[in-house]
Amino acid sequence: MSIQSIGFVSETLKGHQDILEEIGIVWKRVDGLEELALKSFGEDNPISESLGYAAVHMMNTYIEIEKNTKDSVNKLPRELFRDPTEQLSVVQTSKAYTLQELKAVDLGKETRPISLEIEGQATYVRSWTDLCVKFVKWLVDEGILTASQIPILNHAQGEKYFINTERKHLFGEKDAAWKRVGDFFVDTKYNADAHVKNIRSTLRDVGRANVDVKITFR
Repeated sequence: MSIQSIGFVSETLKGHQDILEEIGIVWKRVDGLEELALKSFGEDNPISESLGYAAVHMMNTYIEIEKNTKDSVNKLPRELFRDPTEQLSVVQTSKAYTLQELKAVDLGKETRPISLEIEGQATYVRSWTDLCVKFVKWLVDEGILTASQIPILNHAQGEKYFINTERKHLFGEKDAAWKRVGDFFVDTKYNADAHVKNIRSTLRDVGRANVDVKITFR
C-alpha cells in the first residue's frame, strides 16, 4: 500500500472517529437531560420517557457507526496496525458485555448501565436498580424463579438476601434498598461490581447459569 493510500485511510478513519466523538457528546448530553428530567418529574413523565428513548436512539446510532468503522478496519492490511491484543481493564461504552467478560472488567463507581439483554432480547434500563428489577422480573415471568426458591442470598452467600418475600435480610438491621417485583422484594443497594455478581450467583442458584445475559454501559 502506498504512502498516499495509507494517508487516505488514516484521514478516513479519523473522520469516522471524529463523528463518533461528536455523537458521543450528544449522547452524553441527552443522557444528562434524562437524569435531570427523572429527578424533576419522575420516571412516568412523558418528558423523561422521551429523553430515555432519545438516549437509546443515540446509543444505537453510535453502535452502528462504530460497527461500520470496525468492518472497514478489518478489511485493511494488518501491517497498518499495532498489536491489538492488549486486554481492556475499564468498561467501554456501547459494548454489550457478557457476564463472563465482566469478570475481567474493572467496574468503577461511576459505571452505569443503559441496556440489559437476556437471551437476545434487549431492554433499556435507567440505572442499576432498574436493571436488577427487570432481571428479576424476567426470571419470574419465565417461571424460573418461584416462591419455593426464596430467599435468594446475595453473591457473598452470607447474611444478606438479594431476593426475599419480605423487606428484610436474615438480620433485619442490615442496610438495604428494597424494590418490589410481583410477590418478591429485591435489594438494590449494591455497587456496580456486586450487582453483576448478584445476577451471576442468582442464575447459578436457580439452576440457569447458562442463560445468555449481556449488559451495555453508558
